[in-house]
Amino acid sequence: MVYTWLQTLDWPADDNISKDDVGVTFLELYANFTIVMGAQLPVTVCRKGSRLVWEHFDSASAHLQPKRSRAAIAQAVVVDSIVKQIEKAIGLKLLIVKKK
Repeated sequence: MVYTWLQTLDWPADDNISKDDVGVTFLELYANFTIVMGAQLPVTVCRKGSRLVWEHFDSASAHLQPKRSRAAIAQAVVVDSIVKQIEKAIGLKLLIVKKK
């Protein structure tokens, strides 16, 4: 589902971006995902080393987590993590993050 959503994103060409453009945050990407896909991302319920364990947003396990785990800012971190995993799996960079 996230891969399908990523394909709906349209980025401007590098020559159309001003120096003052701060870009898009993962929080904005999370909001866009929720609106476009009409779905929630999973909630991180624990971390085992570098491995994250996720549960469906409305699951009993997710509801037992602290409220901050289901907060929008935490969900923005989930977007970043999922995108990185997809990029690694398909060997393609999907979100280009510019260094300033």
